[in-house]
Amino acid sequence: MAKKVFNYDKNCLQAAQERISTVFDLFKTVCISLSGGKDSTVLFHLSYEEAQKRGVDLHVLIIDLEGQYKLTIEHLIELCDRPGLRVYWVCLPLNLRNGCSVFDPHWCCWESGQERNWVRQPPNVEGVITSQEYFDFYWYRMEFEEFIDHFPRWLSDRMGHPIAQLVGIRADESTNRYNAVKVKPNQPKKSAYSGIQWSAINGKNSAIASFFPIYDWRFNDIWAYFGKTGHDYNTLYDRMYLAGVSFKDMRICQPYGDDQRKGLDVWAQMEPETWRLIVNRVTGANYGALYASGKMLGYHRGLGCPDGHTWKSYTFFLLSTLPTVMRERMLSNFAVFLEWYSKRGYPCMGDIPDTTDDPKLESKKQAPSWRRLAMAILKNDFNCKSLSIAAVKRVYQDVYAQIEKGEPVKVRRSVKPVYDLLRSEYEAYLNSGIDAVSVQMPLVSANPIKEKYADL
Repeated sequence: MAKKVFNYDKNCLQAAQERISTVFDLFKTVCISLSGGKDSTVLFHLSYEEAQKRGVDLHVLIIDLEGQYKLTIEHLIELCDRPGLRVYWVCLPLNLRNGCSVFDPHWCCWESGQERNWVRQPPNVEGVITSQEYFDFYWYRMEFEEFIDHFPRWLSDRMGHPIAQLVGIRADESTNRYNAVKVKPNQPKKSAYSGIQWSAINGKNSAIASFFPIYDWRFNDIWAYFGKTGHDYNTLYDRMYLAGVSFKDMRICQPYGDDQRKGLDVWAQMEPETWRLIVNRVTGANYGALYASGKMLGYHRGLGCPDGHTWKSYTFFLLSTLPTVMRERMLSNFAVFLEWYSKRGYPCMGDIPDTTDDPKLESKKQAPSWRRLAMAILKNDFNCKSLSIAAVKRVYQDVYAQIEKGEPVKVRRSVKPVYDLLRSEYEAYLNSGIDAVSVQMPLVSANPIKEKYADL
């Protein structure tokens, strides 16, 4: 594993300033992604200072998700009220994960036709984008991740030259963020720009490069910077500190996702006036605030299935209680999960155990069980991250639109036989109950060639 590089002959502030200066040397256009959080705010101040020294504009991308803290929006408006900025404040309908409801697994910020229910109106400041025709790459209810992937390409084309994108992530915040900034030993040229460790390039377009100038900053470094410089920061953090929120849980991102929902209970304390609007806008928000960390959403060790059920039959029972979109998505995810294990020692559905003898194997995602499938439903895990399944990139088009047309969710050709068997067992459960799902069914069809020469 690649190690983080620290500059022991200078402090982290000096190192970050030099890195940002290097980026401005290499690119005519520099754009920063600004969320209003502590990390991106530090990076904004440092980048703006460098841009002002050089007499060039700093481009700023803000993706406004509507259902956000009022204090965060006020902080962003304050930051952007200065000369030398080109702001792209995006207020467009984007498809966002809602981990608080099985009836509405996603919600759409700035949704057309829902203006009366919006948490607030788009800010009346320069740079706000509300027209769905502004970006040629945009489509209605595109995913947040898809937007941030397309935007730098659009900006590069618009400017007519390569651009640099500055991102305020730090390696010590999570393993995923560390992996995002480290150089992969076997792919040094693809993972870094011109050998710069704290960078990454888009494999499809080498003209787009991302840089992480504060990747080696610690939590204390962030707040020491604000304390010593006196620069503006999001005062929401002050409220969180007074409310007793732990440092690692002080996050300002949209709080309805599968992981973020655990912090929903803080909203009512932080901004009760905003929370009232959130509850009216996002289905299940109040439910998530009450139960996101408890037994109701599967976060409780030792949680068992009801009397008379096996974990397998309980899985099919839970499937029968779900709305169509959620059930079809779960069935397709389960088919991918079972197909993967069918090639690794579990060729029949009957071979999948109800639960493993060693719970640690399940928690480490090293063994299959029907309990894991049932728990994915209880956790409202739409993407089945707990089953190590990759998220769908075009959720609205590939899931919702398919079901609306009365068609099954798309699965890979290799998964289709398992998907069909799983659906047949589900139908058998609906028609005949628990006893119908105890029959062993092969996950993979027999290969006549292998059978013919099995004894050789």
